[in-house]
Amino acid sequence: MAVSDITIEDYELEDELQRLRKAIKDIEGKYEHVCGEVEKLSQSDIAESRKAESHQEEFDMSVKLEAVKSQIKSYASSTKELKRQLQSSGIKKEFTHEQLISTAESITVLEAEISDIQKKLQAFRDLPTNLPQTKERIRMVQLEIDAMEQEFPFLQNG
Repeated sequence: MAVSDITIEDYELEDELQRLRKAIKDIEGKYEHVCGEVEKLSQSDIAESRKAESHQEEFDMSVKLEAVKSQIKSYASSTKELKRQLQSSGIKKEFTHEQLISTAESITVLEAEISDIQKKLQAFRDLPTNLPQTKERIRMVQLEIDAMEQEFPFLQNG
């Protein structure tokens, strides 16, 4: 991909890709945490049910377990949806942060080169656009220089 082909939309897509990837990682982390909690609660539920002195304690654990299971389903659904969005966004997997940094550095170098060229061109901006006018302008400036050299002999090269 040429540097000139990169657009703001590409950068926005990369930002969206990074946001979606982060959201997926966050949800996956929460999902794993909740799975661990479910395992702990399941083991705890078995031990507590053996030791439980009242039906209320068992009921409370069951409610908590159902809430955690609900969270798991919610996180799984969110993960699937974010993955679907990521795939449907059309962003290529090869489009990475490192490539964007490299491209940005290339753009910075090219901008510096353009700036240098523009500075060089600035000296020619006040010249007429056609050749006869330019030659006449150069002749007039040379006459002015010659007149100044005659008036101020110390300005002469030599």
